Amino acid sequence: MVAERSRNFWTGVLYLVLGGTGALIARTYGIGTAASMGAGYFPSAVGMLLAAVGGYLMIRAVATGGENGADGADGDGTRRSLGTIVLILASILAFALLVPRLGFLVAVMVQVFIAGLASGEKRWKEMVMVAITLPTVCTLIFIVGLGLSFPILPTFLTR
Repeated sequence: MVAERSRNFWTGVLYLVLGGTGALIARTYGIGTAASMGAGYFPSAVGMLLAAVGGYLMIRAVATGGENGADGADGDGTRRSLGTIVLILASILAFALLVPRLGFLVAVMVQVFIAGLASGEKRWKEMVMVAITLPTVCTLIFIVGLGLSFPILPTFLTR
């Protein structure tokens, strides 16, 4: 567990340094306010969040000895982690490819199901609930609220 603690600690250091550097660089841009965000507002917030996660990882590694069960419950964490990463990346790629053709709602639903397969547990009931709720909430936030111009429905339905 010493190696795991050391890995978690150094991951925390890396996150803290990268997040802090990103936040400092983002501060050179106009920050603005929450109502009128400048170019540096979001990168600054993400950098500070990454730095906070890094600090948390460092503290947790020192306090708990790094015992967080991150090595995979089945004893073969590498294969399971690689499959998880591939499925998550596939869900992002599917979203990017499907938005122009099938619209925002369908793309988010497909993304939820592909990303849900990355979990070792297949909870179909919860995945269906998320696949119905998340596209609705995302549409209200990004398309209605922020005014982003994504096609909501498939193009063959809107012609």
